[in-house]
Amino acid sequence: MSEENRLNFLAWDDERKKMWCVLALHVSDLNGRLPRAEVNDGRVTEWRPLKNLHIRQSTGLTDRNGVEIFDGDVLGEVGISEKELMLEWSTWKVVYKDAAFWYVPLVPSNHHEDDQDGYLLGDDTLARHPVIGSIYDNPELMEVAGNKRRRGRGRA
Repeated sequence: MSEENRLNFLAWDDERKKMWCVLALHVSDLNGRLPRAEVNDGRVTEWRPLKNLHIRQSTGLTDRNGVEIFDGDVLGEVGISEKELMLEWSTWKVVYKDAAFWYVPLVPSNHHEDDQDGYLLGDDTLARHPVIGSIYDNPELMEVAGNKRRRGRGRA
């Protein structure tokens, strides 16, 4: 399989609170071992049980800065400052649903009802939405979204 056609995976480790690169997935074993993944953090390679991992698949796309995009990544808006990110509905989460990758708003907006289900992730998206983190490595992005969601209730 060529490098460009290879599927790439990351894994967030709930137990160790770190992101791993996935080298191999083993879901069944003749010796009766639990499903596990061979993972590497840039220094150490080891086997981790799948029950502790959130497997993240690459979309096969990169953002405007050449960063590979995975499900669970958070996308921002070009030209939006960090302060504005905290104030506006300008962050999106990459999700896999209906056999495709989508970007959906972290905070549902009363002002943009048609945004609620999100949009298919494609090359046209990537010029406007760079990766600014992930829901795993940057849980504060989800906390900010939760605060915006609560403040936005009842708005017209």
